[in-house]
Amino acid sequence: MRCAYPRCFHLASVRCTSCGRRYCVDHCSDLVVYRPEDHFNECDLCKQHLTPEQLTVETQPGLLVEVGAIILFLLVVAGGTAVDVSTRGSGFFVLGVFAVAFVTFVTCLHR
Repeated sequence: MRCAYPRCFHLASVRCTSCGRRYCVDHCSDLVVYRPEDHFNECDLCKQHLTPEQLTVETQPGLLVEVGAIILFLLVVAGGTAVDVSTRGSGFFVLGVFAVAFVTFVTCLHR
């Protein structure tokens, strides 16, 4: 079973006492209440008083951002191709433009 934390793909090994979902060790830790013997597991979301749905909604890019990123990526690559063809280049310029545009595209959508 995978961790219930959004965008985490580690195996779940600990159950949160507050919400009952299973998390990996990185996202669910022991909390000492009064004495070292009195401890329970609480996930990072319960510590912040968030549900996984709230965290997912806040971090997903909108449809307009996704479509805009695709259009911008295609325009930059088309512009790089046009410059490379007009200068009778060997293709290294368009390859560089494509690489930079692709990295920018991925980081824009992966936030």
